[in-house]
Amino acid sequence: MDGAVRCDLAAPVGRPDRLTLHDEAIRESRAGTWRSPRRGATIEHMKPVRVSIDVPQAREDVYDFLDVLANHELFTDHMLRDWQCEGPARGAGAKARVTAVVAGRAEAVDIEVIEAERPVRNKERNAGASGRIATGTYTLDELAGGGTRITFESAWLHVPRAEALTAPLVRAIVRRGNQRSLERLAGELQAGKPGEARPAAD
Repeated sequence: MDGAVRCDLAAPVGRPDRLTLHDEAIRESRAGTWRSPRRGATIEHMKPVRVSIDVPQAREDVYDFLDVLANHELFTDHMLRDWQCEGPARGAGAKARVTAVVAGRAEAVDIEVIEAERPVRNKERNAGASGRIATGTYTLDELAGGGTRITFESAWLHVPRAEALTAPLVRAIVRRGNQRSLERLAGELQAGKPGEARPAAD
């Protein structure tokens, strides 16, 4: 693993860092982040998921890599496959159609970069065939000792009712996938620019 990922909820003391999805879903429920929806599906039932990692690369270099949407395939193809990019290669307006493969199910998803603020933030809007609408935001912070903290947040604007009913499990699956993405991103950055990713400080 190229770097340890810091999540929005820490693993319980005495438990393995990598919990089972069942354990993670229980933890989500106990944290008070889920309520069974009465009707439809709205954002109040899906609290955002945030993960982060520290890497030795300069913030500008990290941003320039992330700014090219096609580069995202290199570290997300464990869950986002069949990338077809269109429009500008970088910046707002860059688009891609992918196949999201999660928990054995596949779904077409359209991705569009809607905000690009160098070297601080890159935000994507994702629309799935099921009706799910979400955003994915990369935020880059300079570290005092050099390097960059990369934070990625998945936020739901609308989710299918079936997903809202199982929000703790959905968030656990997304967190696990996003953790792996950041670990792989750190590896890609390291391969292109020598240095060793280090765990995010608490």
